[in-house]
Amino acid sequence: MMALSSELFGTDGFTPPWQGPAWSKLHGWVQVGADLLLFGAFVAMAACILCYVIRRRDLYFPRLYWLFASFILVCGLIFLVDASLSWQPWYRFSALIKLFAGVVAWTTVVAVVRVLPRALALPSAMRLNEELRSEVEERKWAEEEVRHLNAALQHRVEELETLLNVLPVGIGIASDRECRHIRANTALHRLLRSSEGGNVSLSAGRAEVPKHFQVFVAGRLVPPDQLPMQLAAANDEVIRDMEEEVRFADGSVLHLLAYAAPLRDGEKRIRGAVGAFIDITTRKQAETERQLIERKMLETQKLESLGVLAGGIAHDFNNLLTGVVGNASLARMQMDPASQLAGHLDQIQQAALQAGDLCHQLLAYAGKGRFVVEPLDLSHLVRESVFLLQSSISKSAVLSYELAEQLPRVKADASQLRQIVMNLVINASEALEGKAGVIRIQTGRLLADRNYLDHTLGTPELPVGDYVFLEVGDNGCGIPPDKLGRIFEPFFSTKFTGRGLGLAAVLGIVRGHRGGVKVYSEPGRGTTFKVLLPISTQSDEESHAAAYEASDWRGSGLALVVDDDDSVRSIAVKMMEFLGFEVLQARNGAEALGLFQQHQERIAMVLLDLTMPMMDGEEAFRRIRAIKPEMRVVLMSGFSEQEALQRFLGRGLAGFLQKPFTAELLREKLRAVLA
Repeated sequence: MMALSSELFGTDGFTPPWQGPAWSKLHGWVQVGADLLLFGAFVAMAACILCYVIRRRDLYFPRLYWLFASFILVCGLIFLVDASLSWQPWYRFSALIKLFAGVVAWTTVVAVVRVLPRALALPSAMRLNEELRSEVEERKWAEEEVRHLNAALQHRVEELETLLNVLPVGIGIASDRECRHIRANTALHRLLRSSEGGNVSLSAGRAEVPKHFQVFVAGRLVPPDQLPMQLAAANDEVIRDMEEEVRFADGSVLHLLAYAAPLRDGEKRIRGAVGAFIDITTRKQAETERQLIERKMLETQKLESLGVLAGGIAHDFNNLLTGVVGNASLARMQMDPASQLAGHLDQIQQAALQAGDLCHQLLAYAGKGRFVVEPLDLSHLVRESVFLLQSSISKSAVLSYELAEQLPRVKADASQLRQIVMNLVINASEALEGKAGVIRIQTGRLLADRNYLDHTLGTPELPVGDYVFLEVGDNGCGIPPDKLGRIFEPFFSTKFTGRGLGLAAVLGIVRGHRGGVKVYSEPGRGTTFKVLLPISTQSDEESHAAAYEASDWRGSGLALVVDDDDSVRSIAVKMMEFLGFEVLQARNGAEALGLFQQHQERIAMVLLDLTMPMMDGEEAFRRIRAIKPEMRVVLMSGFSEQEALQRFLGRGLAGFLQKPFTAELLREKLRAVLA
């Protein structure tokens, strides 16, 4: 080692350079200083390269960087050795260092030559920077475009939300196939009475499902999975014109017309549904009202047609009964009261008068009954009829009264109202079918609104306001729904032995009094009839005509009897002659007018039929009064006094006789007219 060290680092005969003849001391120190500066620079550069290589893991050709750093470091060592040669003759060591530096340098050169084609293939830094700059600019442009698109999309979303919220149609959107969460626009929230932003789906969990309404279709409660949006999403179908009935907890009802269609994603895996709901409540109400009006119009037309038929039958039947009743009463007046035939005549007259009562019921149904109108207390009228009512029902029935005190008066005919009460009570008794039961009779006062009156039979378009009511109910067999609409038809009865005139007469009397009837019935649980009568606006004081006896009154002078029915005219002539008159008779108005013109000075009064061929009673009356204005004319008709006299109001008619009439009634009427 000593030999090697001596060989490499020997100092024999060494003389420092600045001690030589060509060096000055200053030159030597400059030489040393420069070598040291260069050594430091090379070391620092190598250290920077190594630091850069160690920290940057993404460099191309990292080994080449290591070789460059080694080469620079070795080159720096050469300058360090050169500086040390100023004091020590380490020439051999210097030679080894330079040899090592040469090896490292050529190794680096070889590595560079090998890497050079690959390095040349790499893009230049400027190009990379340009590409990077371009990429950055493109990214900025893309980000700006995305911002613009997001802003435009946000504007479109806001516009769509605004449009959806101003639409009067309810819109629902579900983003899941089960439609567990449905977003709604303002209109749908308003229709369903839900809070803004809330979930309106009935398919959601129990905590989210609205509790304040249920959905019905065709009267059936619809399960959540059968609702239109749920069906559209589940079955991939478009739902159109599904009518829904939304029933709220407060009892109100909303009618909706529903449409629904599935929503799809970009690949077309269904992702939800959209629904549109149109409020058709007003339309349904209008349809219901129209159907109700049509039904009432048909009912009114049917009743009017039947009324015309019933009135015509009653008119003709009354003409026949006039002959029977008149002859029987006339014979009875001329017969010895002790005669055995008197009883038979009484029975004939009684049977004829009962037949007349049937005619009166027909006329009452037609709204053409005979009325003696006066202010009446309905509760008082029922109390007066208690005994008669009790005797008219079955032994197993019990009457229960709930009669209001101080009830407002109604302007009505007492006998007609008694007939209403009697018919309804008898009908209730028959509904008990001989079984034990209760018949409840109630009177009172109520305020009826439009909806209540629209579902009332009787007078069309009853005015809203206060009414007095009579209610008769039973707990009997009830009326089947298929027969409920026919119970007021003449001759229709649900009983085997029924005549079918009782309820028909009730409806006719009620119509004649400008009232209405409501019926509530449930098979097996009973029936209730409620009669509404308008409250009288006149004074409560009752007007009564003075009664008088006229059994011995007789007339005198010439009378003209006019009737197209031979039997009626014949019996009327006989009655007039029996009462002391001379009689002229005519078969129609034209014939009567001719006789009156011939005998006008002698004729004391005219008994005139209303309905006749060629010239009716109204025209004959007008012409007779034109000839002799003071002539007393008594009108007779099978129709009611109320209907008949409407044509003669303010025209000086002396009196009216309802067919059939007895001789006693004719005598009383003529005495009043001629008094």
